[in-house]
Amino acid sequence: MEEWLSLPDGVNKIILAAGHGDVPSFPDGAKVLFHYRAFSVNDDGEQKILDDSRADNAPFELLLGKKFKLEIWEALIKTMRINEIAEFHCDIKHVSTYPVVSKSLRDMKKKANKHDHDHNHEPGHQCGFAALSQGLGYSDLDEYYKDPKPLKFQIELLKVDLPGEYEQDVWSLTPEQQLQQIPVWKEEGNTFFRKGELDSASNKYSQALGCLEKLILREKPGSEEWIVLDNMKIPLLLNYSQCMIAKKEYYKAIEHLTTVIEKDKNNVKALFRRAQAYHAVFNLRESRQDYEAVKRLDSSLLNTVEIELKKISLDEKNKEKEEYKEQSSWEQSSVNDFFGVLEGYFHPSIVLSDNISLYSITENVAVFVDCGDLDVFRSKYGAFVYNTQYLHSKKFILLSIESLNKIALEIPLPKIPILHVANHGRCGSTILAQIFETIPNTLVISETNPFTDLAEISRQGRVDFQSMKKLCFSTIMCTFKHANSRKSELIFLKCQNVAVYITDLMAVCVPSIKHVYMYRQPITFVRSYEKIFAVNNLKPVSAFSIKRSSGIGHNPILLDFPVYPNFFVEKLTSFSRLSLIWITGAATFKKLLCKIEIKSITYEDLLTDADNVVSKLLKYAGIPNEVLPDSASVLKQDSQVGTPWTSRHVDKEILEKAYTPITEKLKAEVDTLCKDFDVPCFWNFTALPEKL
Repeated sequence: MEEWLSLPDGVNKIILAAGHGDVPSFPDGAKVLFHYRAFSVNDDGEQKILDDSRADNAPFELLLGKKFKLEIWEALIKTMRINEIAEFHCDIKHVSTYPVVSKSLRDMKKKANKHDHDHNHEPGHQCGFAALSQGLGYSDLDEYYKDPKPLKFQIELLKVDLPGEYEQDVWSLTPEQQLQQIPVWKEEGNTFFRKGELDSASNKYSQALGCLEKLILREKPGSEEWIVLDNMKIPLLLNYSQCMIAKKEYYKAIEHLTTVIEKDKNNVKALFRRAQAYHAVFNLRESRQDYEAVKRLDSSLLNTVEIELKKISLDEKNKEKEEYKEQSSWEQSSVNDFFGVLEGYFHPSIVLSDNISLYSITENVAVFVDCGDLDVFRSKYGAFVYNTQYLHSKKFILLSIESLNKIALEIPLPKIPILHVANHGRCGSTILAQIFETIPNTLVISETNPFTDLAEISRQGRVDFQSMKKLCFSTIMCTFKHANSRKSELIFLKCQNVAVYITDLMAVCVPSIKHVYMYRQPITFVRSYEKIFAVNNLKPVSAFSIKRSSGIGHNPILLDFPVYPNFFVEKLTSFSRLSLIWITGAATFKKLLCKIEIKSITYEDLLTDADNVVSKLLKYAGIPNEVLPDSASVLKQDSQVGTPWTSRHVDKEILEKAYTPITEKLKAEVDTLCKDFDVPCFWNFTALPEKL
């Protein structure tokens, strides 16, 4: 231990309280817990306190041997006994990194800025010493950096945990240690499940699955190592799904059990549990199919399955009775209850005509609209397709979803570039669509209802994943069919903001689509909505509308995030409610980055350099940009004139009344929402990653 007692040159130690016992062992991987105070020391001995962990009652944890930026702390700690309090006077050469370390620790305490090394930082929050060039955001640290001095650390060593005596954070484990830990987490999850502690159990399974995903990324897909790791996911997915069923989160269970069945189509446990989950959400046909598969695969479960099938038969009969009652009630209704007249029956292929476009969908019915010779996609008739369709409709055509899915298979996917601009709303995407409209042979589709309908069906969790996939594919094909008859050379699709939550589903259905997420700075985004409400004298947005617009519900892309109850959303300020739309959009974009190729563009860039933005988009889509559109003339126009969303000319007095004052309480409220959804700080935001 003598080598631990020797301090580096330029460090002096004074013991204030001796502590007890011998100097403990400090091997790499040990975790030490200590309080510290840091003082800068002038030439005349005057001291100025910089940091004090006791002020927040937050002792510091240091993992030894992990190359902490302030290396001198390890050397100091290794000379101390438990409960010892000592002062260390350190020359400047040992503490040059302290300003950066202190900044990081202060930022963490404020819980405002997370340093993820994703290079998506707020102003002044940059990796390593790059931060120093723009200031540290703390006047005392900036002053110290400009005029560095020796530092005095007063340290109290509280505890030393040797490797194996504490549960290591996943990030600190080697790949070999992570692999060894997976069965441990699985068994801990099983123990929690047997005790009925479902949240703890699912967390353990989820932790193990997350670790496996990272390990799989290290291996070549299809290699022996990759296959072994991929197969290890199956029992964890089964256990996690069992937790979800017990928690009555059936759609989560169905999703993960489907993953297992895709890997092992004869997995009896997965089929049986998915059948249970399907039955619970009244997908009786799918439930029956899975139970029948179990019967074929495992005769020992025959009696159990027969009991479940009888339950399904009973539910089917009850469902038929309810439908009969509804039909009888419908037949007895007055003619005044109807808003339409049945014209006749047509072959489903009628919807393939170019003058007939898809208007809306549910999980059971698709609605097409016939607008005659009027081109519903031209913005001169209206900024949004759904509004143009409604105003100029001549007749509506109803098609069952089964027929929709069949007819969609007859439509060839246009072999041309397709650009999809997802967005959070109020971000200039309508202007961008109208700029692209000036490009010859471009089919621009600006806001149709069906993609919004898909997002709502997904949010409510009304159908299983496979049915959603079919529905999404059919929607895409019936929307893009117009490009075939028009011989278009580019499709530009801009949906309403909620469609961002099904972008990954769109990518699964049509992998050739190029996706972009368009957004604007968060504060101006909320202000834009506030302005709209003031101009149109609208009431504050309801909790239901906010949850619908922000995707909060059963959308698979947001399943890891909170599902706020209505009373919680209602209690938020109107500013915070609107900020949820931006926050969930940003959270979804971060999730999409892990699933598909997607880039980001900003409203601010479009306003300042539209030609450059359009040029980059064309290049990204794979289109030669020999002739750029006349962006400048489009930008001068009001892209949403004639709609409730136009807000170009507003009195200053109206704006002053419309804008919510930004108080510390409001900031804290929004910061909490940002933390819940793991997105960058709202107030000092700069940019999302993967900028085009």
